[in-house]
Amino acid sequence: MRRSSRQEQQPLFLFAGNLTFLCTAATTSSLCEAQGLTTFRYGYDGDSGNISPANSSGAYHASELPLLLGTAGLFHGRSTAYEDAVSINLQDLWLDFARDPQQGLQGAGWESFEAGGAVLLGDSDMPLKAITAQDLDGSCPL
Repeated sequence: MRRSSRQEQQPLFLFAGNLTFLCTAATTSSLCEAQGLTTFRYGYDGDSGNISPANSSGAYHASELPLLLGTAGLFHGRSTAYEDAVSINLQDLWLDFARDPQQGLQGAGWESFEAGGAVLLGDSDMPLKAITAQDLDGSCPL
């Protein structure tokens, strides 16, 4: 699996992604929390050769869906062991949330947005890494 961090992506793609998705999600999460709605945030930074387009700019909106649905190996070749681990972690988290939307993810080590928590999938040697909301949203102006 090719891995790219947000800092390695082309500046235009990074700016557009932050403006249209990342910062909007941060603002929405803050508004939801202000209304007493428990919110969880995650970032996906995987850049899989069998999912992403050639010469990809890194992770893009919805690029984690093949991992969530377990179909990543059906695109352009088999998944790596690391990619399979990211897929399993992502599927487990979605099931934890479906079983208990208020507390299920906290049992997996994922703190709510209100508590300053977030997780990052697919960016390091760890398929799942607990990070802070500031780590995820630090480039947002608000």
